[in-house]
Amino acid sequence: MDLMGISRTIDHAVYTLLNTLAMILWRLDAALLGMSMLGYRTQDWLTGPDGGVWLLLTKLAGPQGLINLAVWQAFLLLAVTLYGFSLILRIFGVQTVNLPRLFFFAVMAYTFISQGSELLRAAETWRGEAGSYAYNLLAGERGLTLDLPGVATGSDEPLLPPRDLDGQPPLRGWEAVATSYFLAASAEELHAGTPPAAFLTAYCLYDPNQSFNEQTEENSAGCSPRKAWDEWQEIQITAPITQVWGIPLPVDVSIDLPVFQEHPANRQLGLRQAQAGLARLALGPVVALYPLVESSVGLMLALSASFIYLSLPVTLLFGFFLYTESMATRLLLQLISIFIRTLILQGLAALFLLLLVGVSASQAGLTVYLGLVGVGLLGGFFLIRLANDTGAEPWFTLPHQADDDYVRRFAQMVHADLRADLRAWMEYSNEVWNFSFQQAHWAEEQARAAYAFLKGVDVEPAPFVIHPAIADSGASPDGFVG
Repeated sequence: MDLMGISRTIDHAVYTLLNTLAMILWRLDAALLGMSMLGYRTQDWLTGPDGGVWLLLTKLAGPQGLINLAVWQAFLLLAVTLYGFSLILRIFGVQTVNLPRLFFFAVMAYTFISQGSELLRAAETWRGEAGSYAYNLLAGERGLTLDLPGVATGSDEPLLPPRDLDGQPPLRGWEAVATSYFLAASAEELHAGTPPAAFLTAYCLYDPNQSFNEQTEENSAGCSPRKAWDEWQEIQITAPITQVWGIPLPVDVSIDLPVFQEHPANRQLGLRQAQAGLARLALGPVVALYPLVESSVGLMLALSASFIYLSLPVTLLFGFFLYTESMATRLLLQLISIFIRTLILQGLAALFLLLLVGVSASQAGLTVYLGLVGVGLLGGFFLIRLANDTGAEPWFTLPHQADDDYVRRFAQMVHADLRADLRAWMEYSNEVWNFSFQQAHWAEEQARAAYAFLKGVDVEPAPFVIHPAIADSGASPDGFVG
């Protein structure tokens, strides 16, 4: 029996399994966090309280989940066993398990899983509160009103918060876009620039390329785009005629008269459509804020530890005095806390992967890690150093919202630091990003149409555009090689 070979095989298997579990689960957290920020708030059954995502994470990483503390204790017990086994084999000159390093890797991996889920929940809570706060600033008691067709002149219909609207769950802007993602029935619908047909039907929306009068398909509630946007509905009533020019008639004469009245669903549905548009506009800065900040700090992870330790006392002191001042400052404090926790985990991930270089026996395995993390999780500085040390070609992911200066400085850094014999691969976004921004384009058009109800309000949503470097290249927006 080759005891030395068995020991080294188990040693490498333990390291690899720990690394794989930690990085994949943390990457899953990061992807969900990004989709939540970029795709607005998804439906409650998905990421809301006790939604499907939380249920899945609880089953995986919760106290009684598949990957719980007991699993890591078992790994540590295995490490101790291997360490004792290595003491026996040491007389043969075999260098096997390094117990302190394995213990460190286990602690780091468990930290990623437990803290990543908590960070995701905190970010989702902050985004929901920030969205409601921005919405209420525009639609609450600040006097913004709608003047709908069919409502008497001088009578303004207030744009009420969603919970006060006809007792039905309204189409919230930060839910609509993400919902459309899950209603796509085919790859063609997934890559299209407009939501899938099932989404349009379910939410009684409209096709911007087709006239309202031609869109008569009704959903289960009897709503259709034509009904929603028709100003009047023609009905027949039977009216008795009892006099002509003031002269009473000896007999009653009845006649059927066409009467135009407001469509019963038009007023409330018009409000709901306008609310969806307003929510999109209100959440525009919130949606754009997180990826912009994350992409900016991605290249500065080498300094993240010193930044955190220097700024944390000031941040806590600042937040203590501002915490009770207003909702806005409380949200600011929450956001700062989320960024700090994100930086800490990103810095730990960078250190984790640097240490991985010393224990990974497979360059192909390291290439997989490089492809997983990208710029958002691992700073370009660390990724280039890893690539130079291992000879693996790095893969960078650049966000859609990166401006020309950011792309130029990033490219200069890569060309200056990367080994001359290596090629850098760049992906401009990914499928989640692309779809989110395509839906944001369509959401703006819907918001403009909904705001046709508003008087004297010029709606100019901030555009989400594909980076000119990609648009001019003629390449697919899914990615390019540089």
